[in-house]
Amino acid sequence: MNLFIKAILALFTLGLALVIGVFILFGIAFGSFGKDYSLDDLKQNFDLKRNEIYQAKTYFNSILPPDTKVDIEFENDNELFYFNIVKGNAYYTLTDRNIESKQVDSLLNILGWTKNNLVELKNKLDKANCISFDKRDDFKIGFQRSGMGKYYFRLLDKPMNDSVRLAINQECVYIHNDSVIFEYGGGAIGEGCLYNR
Repeated sequence: MNLFIKAILALFTLGLALVIGVFILFGIAFGSFGKDYSLDDLKQNFDLKRNEIYQAKTYFNSILPPDTKVDIEFENDNELFYFNIVKGNAYYTLTDRNIESKQVDSLLNILGWTKNNLVELKNKLDKANCISFDKRDDFKIGFQRSGMGKYYFRLLDKPMNDSVRLAINQECVYIHNDSVIFEYGGGAIGEGCLYNR
């Protein structure tokens, strides 16, 4: 009987450790333990770093080849979180996140970029207190990850007219002015509503 109770306690302890481990793993994977940002943080960063944000956009656009879409996020100085390219009908993506990897070199070659361009992109983002560039449609610069998503500045190339403003208002985003939109998007969970954050 004593052996039976010990076995039950061991299984219970193992099960509890497994549940806690899974909780921690999901928390790390989906940012539950990271800083949680808000619309106010987004506004404040834009007001403080407006020039740096636009300088980052100008540099990114100056090195982006025509008819090419790029979505890139830096994890830190040595790793990318993701790096996606659409050129013509071809789609390229990153599986080795190390900036020094041969795969990153091959993606840079597709764009005609060098490691120096990558370093400069990271420097521009750091100065803007941001983490990513997204030029698939409108230009977006990613501010910070929060929860299961990320805050963005969508920087339009020209001021929006009334019909565009009406359409954008349906997207559950915050219109800062005629050419800047704040939004929250979640990769794993799809688009999110900024006002529910």
